[in-house]
Amino acid sequence: MTSSSFRDTFTRRPPSAEPIAVAPPARPTTFNPVKVQSEEDMHLSPGFLTELTLKALYVRGQATPADLLENLKVPFYGVLEEILRELTNQELCFITRGQSMNPLS
Repeated sequence: MTSSSFRDTFTRRPPSAEPIAVAPPARPTTFNPVKVQSEEDMHLSPGFLTELTLKALYVRGQATPADLLENLKVPFYGVLEEILRELTNQELCFITRGQSMNPLS
């Protein structure tokens, strides 16, 4: 058997074969994330979130709540606010300008 006849055997369709119908690709489903209201909604341990916040504060030196929101991508009310209050109570971080933890200040 020559190489051309070998190739023709596997590449040619028999004349009686009908074209194969190909289904269109499935449309991707849309991703609708759930709005996070608390630490439990994130399915992350409170210790992990606390360590992540401490790491961000260590790397940045000083940071406003708005800076932390931008870096950590977690909601302030219900998540970051509670973490910062706990860190302040443990004296692991300090609020230097007044007592406000408003992320817009």
